[in-house]
Amino acid sequence: MSDTATPNAFSPDFLLFAFPLAAFLDVFGFISIFISFGILGFIVSLLLGIPLVIWMVTKENDIAAAKERVRELRKPGAGATKAEGKVAKKVLGKGLRKLILGSVLVFFPYWTWSALSVLRKG
Repeated sequence: MSDTATPNAFSPDFLLFAFPLAAFLDVFGFISIFISFGILGFIVSLLLGIPLVIWMVTKENDIAAAKERVRELRKPGAGATKAEGKVAKKVLGKGLRKLILGSVLVFFPYWTWSALSVLRKG
């Protein structure tokens, strides 16, 4: 995907990966409550949520980076951003927060909502 492209609902990575995996995790989490999978349902949601969280954080950072580049191009003589050292910490915190919330909030279709919210930010 190019640097300036924003994610959309018809992109192959969303249609073939993110949306089906998010829907599966939501349905599996909801069913695991009634079948009493308990900790097994949590672990499956946690493990399968890792690639989805990586996709979401990557897409959100691509969007943020593209918007930042546009802002820098509009400013004459602008230098490098000051937040370069904080980027890794921010990405890690965002990813862990999404992973834990998605594994715990099984009554709410969190994974599907999160995947769709990435499209809105574009």
